[in-house]
Amino acid sequence: MANRPTRITRWRGDKTKTEWFDEWDVRKLCYWDLFAGACGHTMARTRSGAWDGRAEPPADQRHTWRDALDLLGSREVGYARRLLESRPMLTHIPDQALIASGEGEDADHIQATRDEAGTYAMVYTPNGKPFALDLTKLSAPKLAAWCGFPAPASPKAPARSTAPPQEFTPPRAGVSID
Repeated sequence: MANRPTRITRWRGDKTKTEWFDEWDVRKLCYWDLFAGACGHTMARTRSGAWDGRAEPPADQRHTWRDALDLLGSREVGYARRLLESRPMLTHIPDQALIASGEGEDADHIQATRDEAGTYAMVYTPNGKPFALDLTKLSAPKLAAWCGFPAPASPKAPARSTAPPQEFTPPRAGVSID
């Protein structure tokens, strides 16, 4: 299985061509991509002309690329990197079969990843809505679970068994509450 490539399909959101992406959109796309097996992520939509050092961004961009480095969404991509690097990366695989309650559609899409041995799993929910997981693919008889926000993670929840399905209710819910 390790040598078989993963097919990545991306959904690019609920924005029209005239709407700007905010930090929530950046987080959604970042976690969806990385948990689906992408080897990296960028939060930019920059034409090559924007890299030439002009003081003003092109008309269809709000910021120069240098200014965009300081945006909240840019910093939050770093949180995703540190989260993924906190576990063995070379064995992590996308696994939507973990999601027992349905993957959700459009902006409610939930994305799951785990390692091949089942020693850990990560699930991203963009709206903080409750979801259920089938944890039988994980190898431990008891699991530690915690909810992390784009900033540092909250305290761990009590240990759970792997008996399916397990309900999870994030502490916050709503649009852009992930």
